[in-house]
Amino acid sequence: MTPMARCLVVIAVLGAPVAIAQNTQPTPTPIPEGYRHYTLGTITVTEEAPPVEVVDVEVVTADEIVARNARTVAEALVTVPGVRVSTGRKNEPRVSIHGFDQSKILVMVDGVPFYETTYGLLDLNQIPTSNVARIEVSKGAASVLYGANAMGGVINIITKQAAATPSTEVTAELGGNGVANLSLSHGARRGKLSYWLDYSHQERDGWDVSGDFEPVEGRIVYRAPSSTIPALLQGEGERTNSDVTRDAAWFKVGLDNGPDAEYWLNLHHLTMSKGLPPAVDEVRVFLNRPAFSQLARMPDYRDAGVDLDVRQRLAEGLVVKGKLFYHDHEDNYDSYADLEYRDRLSRSTFSDSILGGTAILESRLGDTHTLRASLNSKRDTHEERGDETLPFAETASTTGSAGIEDELRLGPDHRLVLGHGYDWFDVSEAERN
Repeated sequence: MTPMARCLVVIAVLGAPVAIAQNTQPTPTPIPEGYRHYTLGTITVTEEAPPVEVVDVEVVTADEIVARNARTVAEALVTVPGVRVSTGRKNEPRVSIHGFDQSKILVMVDGVPFYETTYGLLDLNQIPTSNVARIEVSKGAASVLYGANAMGGVINIITKQAAATPSTEVTAELGGNGVANLSLSHGARRGKLSYWLDYSHQERDGWDVSGDFEPVEGRIVYRAPSSTIPALLQGEGERTNSDVTRDAAWFKVGLDNGPDAEYWLNLHHLTMSKGLPPAVDEVRVFLNRPAFSQLARMPDYRDAGVDLDVRQRLAEGLVVKGKLFYHDHEDNYDSYADLEYRDRLSRSTFSDSILGGTAILESRLGDTHTLRASLNSKRDTHEERGDETLPFAETASTTGSAGIEDELRLGPDHRLVLGHGYDWFDVSEAERN
């Protein structure tokens, strides 16, 4: 699609955004026989019509992911125009869209928000591409139906589901730096019942620094008592403390009753352990309790969840779509006093949970007129302690949004969309130790 075809004209009318979008109806990408796209992964119910692109949308297909040999969602996003993926000290990718950082981008898996409550981020290297049918990247202001936290855009990761023919796929890889990847997927349909299972394991000893990197003498700064020790924090070759091991399991089972109704249960469980590469010039170590160090490892990182998706036709031209989800997350951060990562000083622990739901009502008022309304609500809880000697500090908040969108088809190539949304945020508990 050319830039002109994606051009969006926004007109302010009574405080509500109005958009005129050109709809070129691109030819759909053929779907391999082994799987289908998870159809409840989109926000709006469009039946047989393709989604309306009222913002700049890029789609990464499963074929493109294979061609790029991308093993994680973060790797698949590297070549998307307008998207920047960088890796920082915590050995995890950070994604930005047109300058907006990841905390201002709504990341979803099958239409369900995916993030840690503390920072509003998620390590997208945790999500393997073996389970991904397509990735839709909406850049700029998104539909009001998405709710809050989508200022910079939306990344919707749509997973696979079984096709009519049973499918089983196993892949294995070995490479330099101790790289070992294994993935297994299987899906089948039995009448109206369908299921899909995906498991992947990824590990590596580390990654190499640039060939023109020149090692410099750094230092380790200790506090209480204060002292400074010269040290070579990074030499040539493999990046210090950059190893990682990941396991991911995804399972979905559903009942597809055609255009009248669909019911799906989705489960996931992700685990990871990794090193956190130090800075090359200076790291700090705080010896007194609560102890903390920039020489650190993350031995336990876990994210698990269950999602329930429902689509029900209430009457001719009237459809309701709902999602309920619960996600639980925990990670540990181990601080060390030495470059060999043997003398552990302390362990910090974060524990999060997300409980929420989404409801969307769509009414087709004619061949050219569609009205949609949405309600989103979620409760975030967070517990953390900087050291085993401290109690957990607890925080909790509720985020909600309501939106309404009116879409009018002006012709074969243009649609007019008027939308208005309202968001609210309430902090019910906030502790700090």
